Amino acid sequence: MELYDMVDGYYQDIEDGLTQAEPRENESDCGFEEVRQAADSLLSEMRAFRSEEDIDDLSPEAWAEYKSMHNAIQDSLYRIGSNRRTKQSEGMIRGESAHAAASLRNAGRFFRRERARLAKQADVQQSFPEKQRQERQKWQLRKAVKRRIVRRAKINRRGIDKGRVR
Repeated sequence: MELYDMVDGYYQDIEDGLTQAEPRENESDCGFEEVRQAADSLLSEMRAFRSEEDIDDLSPEAWAEYKSMHNAIQDSLYRIGSNRRTKQSEGMIRGESAHAAASLRNAGRFFRRERARLAKQADVQQSFPEKQRQERQKWQLRKAVKRRIVRRAKINRRGIDKGRVR
């Protein structure tokens, strides 16, 4: 399976998990809104990371590291849905919702850090060629100044040889 097929599966897994954990009509929220917000934030961070990845380089290590977080998120969302279906207490559902929201926020922070790392890495890679270009320009300018000085000196010597003084 290609990396991005797996990544698309991550998006779908989260959406499916949210659908399963969502309260039915006439059921109390039990903290689900917080889970929904954290999930939306995570999906947004994942998309931003993926677009940063498209600009710079692929980062399969980040996705591999996220996999364990994703599994924990899936488990939490499943437990919320299971607790709702088996009519567990609101306290139990709230606790699981808080755990799921914390897992989602943690994964969002992970992608924010990874995106910053990619951006910093890209800046370093771009600044190195920029520094090389600047150094080359300085060298070319020094070389041009030296040539001009040598040329003026030759002209002055020719003028002195012919009896003209400048």
